[in-house]
Amino acid sequence: MRRSWQRDSVSSAARETVCFVDALAGNLALGPRRNGTQPASSAQKVGCGELYRCASTVGVKKRARAAIRLRCVVPVLQTAVEALNVPREEKGTAKVQAMDFATIAAVLAEISDSVVPSKLETVFQVSASKLALGLRTQEKRWWLYLCWHASYGHVALSEQGPANNSSARNAKATKEDQNYSLSATLRALLAGQVLARVGVSAPYERVLKLEFAPRPAEQTEWVLYLELFGGGRSNLVLVDQAGSIRACGRQVSVKRAQRPLQVGAEYQPLVPASTPDPTNFMDMHTWKQHLIQLGTGSVFSRTLVRCFSGVSPSLANAMLMGTGIHPRDTLTEHLSEEQWNLVFSHWSRWLALLSGGALSNARYSPVELPDIQAERAGFKYCVDTFGLRDAAGVDANSSEQGAPVSALVGKYYGAFERVEEFERVRRSVCQRLDAVQKKVDSRIAGFEARMKDAAEIDELRTRADKILSFAHEWTAGDTRLTYRDTQGAEELIEIPTDCTDVVAFATSLHKQSSKLARAVDKVVPLLEESRLDRDYLDHIRWAVSDLTARTEAELHAMREIETEVLERLSTRAPGGIVRNARPDEAMGSGGEKKSLKKQTVKKASGKAKQANKAKASSGGVSLDDFLTVPIPVWVNNEEEAEERLSSSGSKFVIVGRNNRQNDAVSFRLARSSDIWFHATVPGAHVLLRMSSGDAASAREIEFAASVAAYFSRARDAGDVAVVYCSPKNLRRAGAPGMVTFSNEKQTRGRPMLVRDLVEQQMLAA
Repeated sequence: MRRSWQRDSVSSAARETVCFVDALAGNLALGPRRNGTQPASSAQKVGCGELYRCASTVGVKKRARAAIRLRCVVPVLQTAVEALNVPREEKGTAKVQAMDFATIAAVLAEISDSVVPSKLETVFQVSASKLALGLRTQEKRWWLYLCWHASYGHVALSEQGPANNSSARNAKATKEDQNYSLSATLRALLAGQVLARVGVSAPYERVLKLEFAPRPAEQTEWVLYLELFGGGRSNLVLVDQAGSIRACGRQVSVKRAQRPLQVGAEYQPLVPASTPDPTNFMDMHTWKQHLIQLGTGSVFSRTLVRCFSGVSPSLANAMLMGTGIHPRDTLTEHLSEEQWNLVFSHWSRWLALLSGGALSNARYSPVELPDIQAERAGFKYCVDTFGLRDAAGVDANSSEQGAPVSALVGKYYGAFERVEEFERVRRSVCQRLDAVQKKVDSRIAGFEARMKDAAEIDELRTRADKILSFAHEWTAGDTRLTYRDTQGAEELIEIPTDCTDVVAFATSLHKQSSKLARAVDKVVPLLEESRLDRDYLDHIRWAVSDLTARTEAELHAMREIETEVLERLSTRAPGGIVRNARPDEAMGSGGEKKSLKKQTVKKASGKAKQANKAKASSGGVSLDDFLTVPIPVWVNNEEEAEERLSSSGSKFVIVGRNNRQNDAVSFRLARSSDIWFHATVPGAHVLLRMSSGDAASAREIEFAASVAAYFSRARDAGDVAVVYCSPKNLRRAGAPGMVTFSNEKQTRGRPMLVRDLVEQQMLAA
């Protein structure tokens, strides 16, 4: 009966939801017209169409768990439909600008000029959807990044190797790279190959084609396709001479798509778009009539995208800048003759640049628009193919003329990659923290419950002593014993009814009290240790909450936290904390210091030798790995009767952003002349770097204390208590970043005093 009821409820819930979405789709003109309703907007059609397909799929499959949850789907769908009517500007969602054909052509031109031909030395997989190809030319080494992410797929050329692994320069697979089989396959198949030719698979299509051969002039043996379609359709495919797929970034089965991509299957080129070729519309009259015929009643920028191949929304919006045409509101039939002429002039310049093919010899210029112009235009960057600098009013000095387009592309899409990677690491850290925190809290609660029994120790001992004092007055069968103190006061002591020997009973009370005392002696250090573990987790949690994804330095700090959490936190370890490692093992041991010093001194010379000596003397830690905030100079302005911050001085403070950095700041970078600061709440270790023999002024101490207050949990407070002392008075307290100090002094820090300067320094780092 129970199973039958479940099947009936599942079918009922599925039918209810599918009928609701069916009616919803019908009202929005996705299906047959009902009750004479008007057609819905394109956004409503797309959104409700997705909901309709999802609900229909769930209803057809009839999976028990999913169908049972369908009872909660109806209000969710209603909320989603209400959200469709909200304007895009009010939703607050940041949409990633897709890499259009013009940008791809510009990057391919840079690749052709810089690395064709070049030898493929290594393949390193940065993430699940990004590869880095190490290419060697006669002059230098280059890195070609190929990303097929669903949201921000792109291609870029750079001289800098993968940031998350400096050892990726080796041809062998690194530790991080071993998790992916794609890079190993490409290394094996493309070993010794030369990147001979680059291009696109079809005119105005966003499919890159990288051809590899044993020699530059020989026949192509391997072709690497990078498909940048977005929406989950981007992919990376390696094809051999026979047209068979040998490696694939994301395999697609026949059941999931009409164009399957699987290893061993034949590669099927993408069917070209049905939109006309832009080169067929070189004449203004033909071009204008084509747009008017197909775009009447629609926004002009969308008409450009819909009517021609290779025209993206960002390119169409860029063509309209400086013409007085609003990219979102102006209809096609409302353009004046002057506006038609201006847009066609941009159109002609764009076609002239691409007339020689995707790899024209013309030079592209990247333009990074200011925030206000980018919000109005609907995109963040573009490739200057038609004098956009003058049309957009962008200062020529804002972006270097002739700068690589790859640098702009890497900067733009790298920010989205950094945010996604940061969130992935943060979720991993928080998940492990929550699991260990639960175990530590349970352990503390158990120890505190045992400590409550400690109050019975004195009571048990006193009761046993009183019984032994008047045991001679007790007779078998008595349930009470009268005790008289020195003052003559009497007290009745309860005796169990089954007691046959009162002396043995008193002895058992003494043994029970002794057992509790021994347990307390064991529990007290364990409870103190568990509380220290809780403080340690609290410091890690604060460090996680303090970091953001704004810079690569903060992402690196978050990765260090992940490494520390994976090494030291485990639900299988007693108490959740791994204690078999010394606190400084994560930062290297003394033996590593000596070997590092020998290696660096032996291989380096000149200034590099001095730098390596300084790095080796600090345990392999460099100041470049830490956030440093210069101490400003205060200037007394008598005319304005106030004091203001002037140019930066030579002194600075060093800030640790996680436990590992805090440990290095306090015990590796600290010198006897420096001053160590820390807020009285969880926060960063801050070091005021002082020269030998110098004394810190009151202003400098206040500034360093304010920095320590800013990098603490009390950042939003107006006044924070901060302690400071000499690094000589610091001692490790177990885990990295946990210290004890002595001979400290206390001052007050004001976080708002240094907020602007610290934020500026963090973004510039």
